[in-house]
Amino acid sequence: MLLRPPQIVFAFDLLDGYSSWSTYLPTELVNQIQVLFISHNHADHYDQSIAASVIQNGGFVVVPTENSYMGNVPMAAGDTLTISGLKIKAHSGLHSTPMRIYEVTLPGGLNFLHTGDNQTSETLPEIDSLDILLLNAWVNESGSASAVIGMHNCISILEPSIIIPGHIQEMGHAYMPGNPTSRAIYEWAFEVDNVPVSSEIKVMTWGERYLVPQELIGIIENNKIIYTNGSFVLYDNSPNPFRRSTKIEYNLRKTANVILKVYDVHGQEISTLINEIQGRGHKSVIWDTCDEPGGELSSGIYFYTLQVNNDLECNKMVLID
Repeated sequence: MLLRPPQIVFAFDLLDGYSSWSTYLPTELVNQIQVLFISHNHADHYDQSIAASVIQNGGFVVVPTENSYMGNVPMAAGDTLTISGLKIKAHSGLHSTPMRIYEVTLPGGLNFLHTGDNQTSETLPEIDSLDILLLNAWVNESGSASAVIGMHNCISILEPSIIIPGHIQEMGHAYMPGNPTSRAIYEWAFEVDNVPVSSEIKVMTWGERYLVPQELIGIIENNKIIYTNGSFVLYDNSPNPFRRSTKIEYNLRKTANVILKVYDVHGQEISTLINEIQGRGHKSVIWDTCDEPGGELSSGIYFYTLQVNNDLECNKMVLID
């Protein structure tokens, strides 16, 4: 997988040993990679020519310490470091060779986890809030023939906001680009057993591009992704100014206790719109001023505050006649 957010281009477990691979990963794209992560030394996860090209262009190739010959930044399990603004933590993974599960956080706070070829959910790291899970199909339980149980467990444990599956050919190593039948087993893993999967899922084929919705990554200013806090994004109400009613929208990064209130310019509480536990995702509520006890409110400035667990934000809105 190759990711290209505004700040930095980084990738996981790239290889060029497949037919027509250069169609999907041309040299000019490889030359843009600033950090390449390699989970382990199996041939379907590691390619010496790509690693050498990244290093030659001044980039970094992060590898398990036991396989330090593969790159220029070896990491042991538990190691943390920062490269080109990326905060990286290496976790151990279960495989027949030394393996690393990489947790990567962008400068703006968006965090990723790449599972590598982890073979059991029991070795997954504990992460309080995961934005994007880069999930390989070979997450199973103790090397079982089917990866269904392992992938379900992985999703349930990590509770990512979004899942981007990759490495589809891992199911028997027989994936053919453009052949939808070859990924039927892979997609099935997310649909069976009545196991709820609340995250947004995208099954990728070779060469496919996927844009993460802005409501997940937050606000982009000057080509930088920012979070005003660690647990939610609060948007401006719309319309604003408004005459009678307005919509307030926000996005939760994880399940949390949510309190949404409206105050007047003197700090007097006008209304409690939300006071409940809500699941992650995009939310909206309509505030109709005519529904308030005591009749219609006067025009002027009002404030709405959103408290999510211990984080609090306040925005201004204007009611007009």
